[in-house]
Amino acid sequence: MVSLQRLLSGDIQFRLKHVLYIMHLSGQVSLPGHYKEPWKTQLHRIYIAFNWTLSGAFCLSVALGLFLNTIKEFGLFSERCFVFGAFLLCFCSNCLLNVKLKKFLTILDFF
Repeated sequence: MVSLQRLLSGDIQFRLKHVLYIMHLSGQVSLPGHYKEPWKTQLHRIYIAFNWTLSGAFCLSVALGLFLNTIKEFGLFSERCFVFGAFLLCFCSNCLLNVKLKKFLTILDFF
């Protein structure tokens, strides 16, 4: 395996680590071996599951609000349909990014 340290220069590597750390704190991705204690790793997994569940519930509530409250007025329906589509696109791209980052972090020894 090629290590990431050989592929990236120091400045780019620092930025990438910083971005991954911010994503770790916000609950988007779990960095392997970040916490020394296993209970902190388990707590972070619960935090990530809560974030994903909350995002899914928000997506469902926007979808229900779209179809229940705006059927009679086309302008409001099209506006909320655009908002729902944008949120759904962000949610799906976030899921795909999470899967790709997990593969990336397991293949390359970054941390």
